Amino acid sequence: MTVVALALVMIALAALVVGLATVLVSLAPVARPRLDRFVTRTGVRFTAANAPYVLDALARTMRWRTAGVVLASAIWLAWDVLHETLTVGNYTGVVLATGFLVGSVVGEVGSAVTRGSGPRTASLAPRRERDYVGSWARTWPAVVAALSLVLGPVAALVRSDPVGAALLVAIVLVAWAAGRGCTRLILERPRPAEADADVVAADDGLRSRALHAVGGAVVLAGSWSAVTLSANLVRGDGARDGVVAGGALLLMAVVAWWAWRRATAPFLVVDLSPVVTGPVQDGPLA
Repeated sequence: MTVVALALVMIALAALVVGLATVLVSLAPVARPRLDRFVTRTGVRFTAANAPYVLDALARTMRWRTAGVVLASAIWLAWDVLHETLTVGNYTGVVLATGFLVGSVVGEVGSAVTRGSGPRTASLAPRRERDYVGSWARTWPAVVAALSLVLGPVAALVRSDPVGAALLVAIVLVAWAAGRGCTRLILERPRPAEADADVVAADDGLRSRALHAVGGAVVLAGSWSAVTLSANLVRGDGARDGVVAGGALLLMAVVAWWAWRRATAPFLVVDLSPVVTGPVQDGPLA
């Protein structure tokens, strides 16, 4: 084994330790700050009636998002170890963002399928996406998907790498389709039958949180793939190649900041008085 390969193996082992520690942290009970943020962003009142419902959803989605990122990191490191190299660039970001998207979608789908027990009921009024999340979650991914269909063939010709371009376009389109499918599943998920007002409010708040999270993940994965496609159009050799790659990474950082801001923006789905819209009081979670 060469020195480079040995160093990469050591890095991979260190990353494995960090990944396992991250997974263990995600398995811990829901922390008070996370619960406060959910209450503040959605306006939901946290009570004994809806506590199990809310805590289960927050814990489940966090575990799957963490698992997605850890798995993507492991794939990236394994690829580098096999090729005796260590690269951190546009494609690394795409891999990590895709892992986060997969974890987000799987977590929300799992919550929609397994959440709660007992009889379920559908709403008489159709639930609309705009009632739970802004229009960005629908329009931005669609624009990025359309743009990637234009950029993909051009990038394949310019860089003589049809496989790489096709893979990036596929990530964008799959991200868009997964986001649309997951959105429909979240909106159509039935709520527990004979639920009191607090449980109904929590159900609406969790739908809003889920749509924000999935929308942000779709924007992140799709946009980063599109940025990488765009960079491939103008990248050349030598100094210009480094400048373009650095500019692409900077643009990816801006997109990540914007997606995070949209995904964590307050979106009150419950109209409550000021007495119950602030942070929850210290005390037992259930």
